[in-house]
Amino acid sequence: MTPTHIRVVYAGPAVEDGEMDVSQFASSLLALGKLIENADAIRTGETGRVKIRVQSDLKRGSFDVGIAVHWLDSLKDATIAWALTPEGAGTLALLGFLGFNVKDTALVGGKGVLQTVRWLRGRRIAQKTVLVDGNTELITDDGERLAVDPMVAQLVDEPTIRQPLEKFTDPLREEGVEEIRFE
Repeated sequence: MTPTHIRVVYAGPAVEDGEMDVSQFASSLLALGKLIENADAIRTGETGRVKIRVQSDLKRGSFDVGIAVHWLDSLKDATIAWALTPEGAGTLALLGFLGFNVKDTALVGGKGVLQTVRWLRGRRIAQKTVLVDGNTELITDDGERLAVDPMVAQLVDEPTIRQPLEKFTDPLREEGVEEIRFE
């Protein structure tokens, strides 16, 4: 099993000294793990395919942590390039659908769950329409429209996605934590 490695970086004046509130940190990372697990289960229809593990390598000047995403059902030929394996492609697709921009994983020309939730700004999706190109158009109560990948349209409505997403981004609501980014 070849894990996918990403770094989650919490940045801002409140964490420049390399310290962060343990409850906030733990809650945010637990939510990120749940978010990835739930999104993969929705995307594939299977549960228990991924295992999220923390890697230690804390650096000063921000608060960042390594995350290893282990695909539990992988028995693939090690000579195949990682991005072409189901594990690599699955990870890239999943992170792209969620809206995490890690090593060029953003959806081409589209918005992931993070960007769509930000676009919604608390508004409700009143209607979904399948477009000719296969994308899904989201229409809010006030008539604004946004075309997204069908998987993003499905994920953005799921409480099992929205709740951990809210908890994962909680540190941004604290004074001095200005950014969460992925590397």
